[in-house]
Amino acid sequence: MDKKEAAKGEGATTRRTDLGAVLGLLVISLAFFGRAASGRWTFFHGDLHYLFYPLKVFYAESLHAGRLPLWNPYIGCGYPQLAEGQIAAFYPFNALLFGLLPITFAFNYSVIIHFALAGIFFYAFLRRRGLSPIASFVGAGVFEWSGFLISHLQHLDIVTSVAWLPLLLYLWEDGIQRALAGRESFSRALLAGIVLGIQALAGSPAVVFYSLLIGAIYLLCRFAGLNKEGLSIREPAFLFLGTLVVGASLSAVQSLPILGLVGYASHSSESSLSSMTSHGLVWGQLLTFLFPNSFGSPAYGTYVGVRWFWEVCGYLGIISLLLIGLGTIKRWQRSWPLVVLGAVGLILSFGKGNPVYLLLQYIPPFNSVGAAGRYLLLWTAAGAALAAEGAEIFLQRPSQAKKRGGLFLSLVAMVLLACWLVLLYRLVWISPAYSSRPAVLLGEWAVLGSGIALFFILLASVRAGLPRALTGSVLAAAILADLFVFAIPLAPTVPRSFYEQTPWTARRIAADSSWYRVWPWRTLEPTEALHEAYPAWASGTSNYEFDWERLRPNLPVLWHLRNVGAGVSLMREIESCIHITETDPLPGVIRGSVSIVRELATLLGAKYLILRQAEPNLELIDQQGELWLYRNPQAFPRAWVVGAATVRQTDAPALGALLSRMFPIREEAIIDRPLMKALTERGEVQAEIEIEEPRPEEIILHTRTDSDGLLILNESYDP
Repeated sequence: MDKKEAAKGEGATTRRTDLGAVLGLLVISLAFFGRAASGRWTFFHGDLHYLFYPLKVFYAESLHAGRLPLWNPYIGCGYPQLAEGQIAAFYPFNALLFGLLPITFAFNYSVIIHFALAGIFFYAFLRRRGLSPIASFVGAGVFEWSGFLISHLQHLDIVTSVAWLPLLLYLWEDGIQRALAGRESFSRALLAGIVLGIQALAGSPAVVFYSLLIGAIYLLCRFAGLNKEGLSIREPAFLFLGTLVVGASLSAVQSLPILGLVGYASHSSESSLSSMTSHGLVWGQLLTFLFPNSFGSPAYGTYVGVRWFWEVCGYLGIISLLLIGLGTIKRWQRSWPLVVLGAVGLILSFGKGNPVYLLLQYIPPFNSVGAAGRYLLLWTAAGAALAAEGAEIFLQRPSQAKKRGGLFLSLVAMVLLACWLVLLYRLVWISPAYSSRPAVLLGEWAVLGSGIALFFILLASVRAGLPRALTGSVLAAAILADLFVFAIPLAPTVPRSFYEQTPWTARRIAADSSWYRVWPWRTLEPTEALHEAYPAWASGTSNYEFDWERLRPNLPVLWHLRNVGAGVSLMREIESCIHITETDPLPGVIRGSVSIVRELATLLGAKYLILRQAEPNLELIDQQGELWLYRNPQAFPRAWVVGAATVRQTDAPALGALLSRMFPIREEAIIDRPLMKALTERGEVQAEIEIEEPRPEEIILHTRTDSDGLLILNESYDP
């Protein structure tokens, strides 16, 4: 009875410790994102500003109207929004948050909750691997605040999808251990499949692929290590395949529309090898694993490394790297599957010139995933788990610990921790914006030296007999301080009123109650680079406010303005058209970017153009700062009737003809195949075209002609 009571008491203590760790991770997450958690501030930088906030507003409006966001009439000439995936229309958390909460709270907590879940689930995974609560807490903190996750904060689909990876790892590990104990693992395969389905609905198919790749490597390595203990290959294979089948079935409602849209994507004609190796690591970038801002900081606009910073950020912390080395060396029998996983991630993260991709370009689904740097997720998961293994060794007291010098060592550790925090603050948060390269280099080595000294002083403190809880707490604090100081500039917020202001351009345009589209021009010449760098956000929001006023693509969704935009895919078509006219001239094609813009804008019904230069041939409405707002009275209507058709079977000649002033687009259509019934005479409209729009994805047109004709609906130039 005494033994049972002792075991029961020990179990209760462990549960309380685990609960405390989980609550600690939750509180730390809320504290770090304190401004956003209050609802008075909101996230705003990068794609959060330019893509996800407008899409989430559109999603919330659709939910409140009692419909799914199937079709977005405000992007291009109409866009199948649900099929795009990043809106995550079927993701349960989105339905709850954006269906019940005000937009600011829903948007902020979609970030905060998933960061917290990432840490909590990773803690559970490490505990299932048999690590102590302190070591598991360290590993969970490293994963949650890793460079990969915090630098991708602006990619809401990645954050929400990655949060479920540790829970998958927990269920796979639990399934393996249950199989070793002779218990059923079917329930774990089923649960893992449900989690995979939820992850797939979160909006990032690439993260689902990375998760499955991590699972395949981890389960295969676990089988190789446990085969002698009686683990059959059937168990890990069943866990993996069961997860895949259940997950694919549950997420088909979202994945099938995504697959249907992929064929129309602008990058579908891009070289598979070029796409796969884009945004990858280079050897020099490995320095950022020690000093994350070695090439500057995007927060301050000083970054000069590989494009983009967030695609190649694998920072886990200086002390974490020491723990990774310790865990690898001292616990090799347990840790080698994690080492393999991390090594695979690092190898695949190298992009251009990586010979591995010469083979992978022929292997699906590898050849469908771009941005090589995102394989750093494998390194991040493995590195965080290895850091926890190292922390377990680090905090082990020898059987006969030396009792002398403990107080002195603890005082030295506190002094070093204070120096560590000051140096981190100076280097990571301030220096990238204001210091010259030699000054930053000196600071980097000072941080490295103090971090190593702190590591070994803490290690000596453990050997001197200091309490495990105390040294573990200091170790966790040092690691989290390193990661937090790095992360703070990468998680900026602005007052909620920032998104509540309507720019002057939108106010002037919205006064028009007729049907029209808006063209917010992005560059002056079609041959210029269209991919604009995200402006620095730590120095202020002026650049974002300028983008706000010029109605950068996706932002007009907030004011229900139909933004035809000048997307990269459309400009590629224009450039190919211009190239053709140089070899096989089409008469009347207009040279010069503004002229081309005006012709294309006219065709697509863009009644309003926002330019960054004066254009005397357009009707000026207003001009403020560097923006000119013009009206285009010749803009085509939403629908019209023609009585003739010309066949052009390829896109570029068709676009060239459309942009030619000599082509009578009001009277003749360009089609890609002959009509089943030829038009004998021009059909005259006998009744004005009436348009009904019961839902955004449903349009009903009514008209009458005196003979056969073609009814042109000016929608969806790029499905």
